[in-house]
Amino acid sequence: MSAIESYRKAGPRHDGFAMLVGDWSMSMTVWNAEGCIVAQTSDMSASKKLVHEGRYVREDVVGHFDTGPHEKTTMLGFNNIRNRYEYMTADNYDAVILLYTSAPGADLDDRRIEVFADYVYAGDEPKPSGTLVTIRTVIEVGGQDRHVLTNYYNAAGAPEYRFLRYEYTRRS
Repeated sequence: MSAIESYRKAGPRHDGFAMLVGDWSMSMTVWNAEGCIVAQTSDMSASKKLVHEGRYVREDVVGHFDTGPHEKTTMLGFNNIRNRYEYMTADNYDAVILLYTSAPGADLDDRRIEVFADYVYAGDEPKPSGTLVTIRTVIEVGGQDRHVLTNYYNAAGAPEYRFLRYEYTRRS
């Protein structure tokens, strides 16, 4: 088998994806920089499936939040060539696709992945602030029936804070 053929195949780092597959009930909590909960919902669900011969997990989320309907699509994979996890998210809140990457050599065998993305935060005012924020996303798998995804925000010059958490519980 050539090197390129071996890089194309799902390998050991993809094996952990199977525990994420299924139909999930979800809750979502959002915090502000002061650590106060500013929004919560448990009216969400997700469907996750393996795609492209097990190399990726595709997630489709639907639900309702205080701002209205919430829809989100994600894709999680392991890049065999760059030796890192890659995660993509797109939702109906804005016209941004976030692209996250892990440090090289990260391993889901630990049931925990950290990935990072840069995001330009527009702000809540009529004029966009354009603040650059690094988002650290931690995916923690608590077994076959539960996992948690937490986003931490870090704007230049400010301390990192927990911004958002999705809690997934497998539907029976």
